[in-house]
Amino acid sequence: MTKPTTKTPTCGARRPGWENGFPVGRHRIPCVLDPEHQDDHANGLGDQWPQNDSTERRCSGPWDCQLCDREFGPRQAEPIKQRCCRCNRPTATPVLVGAIKRQSGPAWSVYACPEDAPAVRKLLGQQ
Repeated sequence: MTKPTTKTPTCGARRPGWENGFPVGRHRIPCVLDPEHQDDHANGLGDQWPQNDSTERRCSGPWDCQLCDREFGPRQAEPIKQRCCRCNRPTATPVLVGAIKRQSGPAWSVYACPEDAPAVRKLLGQQ
C-alpha cells in the first residue's frame, strides 16, 4: 500500500490562450512554481512565459507558434540571406551577378555581396 503524498501548492497559471489551442500540447501545462513567485511562469518541461503576457508572442514550439499566429497574426518574414560567391559570407542584400546553366532544370543564381559584386562582374566579363 502506498502512503498518501502531500502536495505542495503550485501557481497553476496557464499560458494565455491555452484554451483556444490544440487539445494536447506543451501550451496546456500549468506553472509548477510556488504560488507567490515573482519571476516568469514555468511548466514542468522548462518552458517559460512572462507573468503579464498580453502583447508578447509566447512561442516555444510549433504548436505555440500556431496559437500566436492566430492571436497576433503571422510572423514577419526575415529577409532572405544569400551567400556571396566570392567571400562566402551571408548577406541580406544580395546582388545577382550571374547564373549557372544546367543540363536539366532551371539555372542556379549566383549572388555576391554589394562590396564584392563589382569584382565578380569584372571577373565574369560583365562590367
